[in-house]
Amino acid sequence: MPEYDAVLLWASSERYEKAIDENGEGSDNTPRPELYYVLKHLPHCQDYNKIVCSIREEYLYLAIGQGNNLLLTNVYSARDFVTALYYIMLAMKSLQMNPEVSTISLLSPIGPEDEMTLYRYFKAVESL
Repeated sequence: MPEYDAVLLWASSERYEKAIDENGEGSDNTPRPELYYVLKHLPHCQDYNKIVCSIREEYLYLAIGQGNNLLLTNVYSARDFVTALYYIMLAMKSLQMNPEVSTISLLSPIGPEDEMTLYRYFKAVESL
């Protein structure tokens, strides 16, 4: 991921093949992990503190940045929303970021009660 000067490695049991389009250009149909999409949405956040997450299949996929810098990206086992919120707050605390001045962006849908819980901690909550 050149935008972060980083490499994202993952393992997949699925095969992929490079497809050639009518222009002779190669495009791969590689299955990508959820964290890839979380990282791709990080630059679209308007605030200086950038927090993007997705909660899918009992996992929290989290990326945190400031300005153009990627500070943290990780996947946490989170069977429920409270556990996911715990990991989000723990990550922010470790980076000495204040959630009260930060916007959190979510790639996955959450219920209205969980969204209201996020509003208690964060300046704003966005759904991407």
